[in-house]
Amino acid sequence: WAHTNKFYYSKGEFHIRHSELFKEYSFPECKLSKNTLNVVDFDLGKYNSQGAPENRQGTAYCVRKGRGRELIHDADNSILIDGLSKNDIIHVFRSVKTFYSYDLETAYSQFAALCGCDSVVVPDPSLTEQQWRRDERYRYGVAYGLENIEKARSTDSLLRSLMKELEIDSVRQVLSFMNEANDHFAK
Repeated sequence: WAHTNKFYYSKGEFHIRHSELFKEYSFPECKLSKNTLNVVDFDLGKYNSQGAPENRQGTAYCVRKGRGRELIHDADNSILIDGLSKNDIIHVFRSVKTFYSYDLETAYSQFAALCGCDSVVVPDPSLTEQQWRRDERYRYGVAYGLENIEKARSTDSLLRSLMKELEIDSVRQVLSFMNEANDHFAK
C-alpha cells in the first residue's frame, strides 16, 4: 500500500502497526492492535570503536530514504555507505570523523555514533529537533544538524544502553503480538 496507495484486506484480519509513527487506521471487520510490533536485533557487539585511529579523518554519508535532498557536505571526498556490506560499513564508521545521514529514519545514525563518529542527521527544514524525535532518548549520540554535535557527544554514553533496552522491548512486543494474534484467531 505504501507505493500504490491501494489497500487490500479481508474480513477478520488482524493488523498491527510497526511503530507509533504510523497513524491508527481501521478496516471494516478487521482488528487493529493497540500495540506495536517493532522487531530489532542490532548486533550491538559489532558496533564499537575498537581499532579506530586516534585521529580520525574524513566523512561518510548515507542517502537512502533521503534521496533528492540537497547535500550539505563535500560528497566528492566522502564515503557513501549505501549498498556496502555491514562489515564494510562498520570499518568506515570506525575510521571517519563525521557521518552525515540524509535519511531521517535510519539506525545507521546510531551505529555510527556507537563506532565513535560524530553522527549528524541533516535536518529537514520543516521539522524541529523535537518534531523529528519527540522522545529525547532517541536523539542520544546523534546530532540533528551540525549545531548539535556537542549535545550529541554529551549523550553518547547513554546510547548503547538505550539500544539494549530496545532489543529487550522488542522481545516483549513479539510475545505480546503472539498472544494477541493467537487470541484473535482462536475465536
